[in-house]
Amino acid sequence: MQLINGETIGYREAGRAGPPVVMLHGNMTSSKHMEILMARMEERYKIFAPDMRGFGVSTYNQRIVSLKDLADDIRFWADSLGLHRFALVGWSAGGGVAMQMAADNPDHVD
Repeated sequence: MQLINGETIGYREAGRAGPPVVMLHGNMTSSKHMEILMARMEERYKIFAPDMRGFGVSTYNQRIVSLKDLADDIRFWADSLGLHRFALVGWSAGGGVAMQMAADNPDHVD
């Protein structure tokens, strides 16, 4: 998915119904590492797992200066999908991105 900042974010999706959950992977990994957890949760939730900038199939066109850059990517990506309110789960570095996203966009995060 092309973002307004010029990056392209790849993502995985699972589940058909239920509250939306966005899962953020850790450093040096990708959304691939969320597949087992997604499979266990997909009957109860609609799950999205993006590849953060520079990981998986996502681009790395602009240098990352801080976690805010990655949190902004997630906000742009969620807005592009029409996800305006969701639970956010982060593992390792994804936890830091999740906290930054929640701090900057409390209206998006449950």
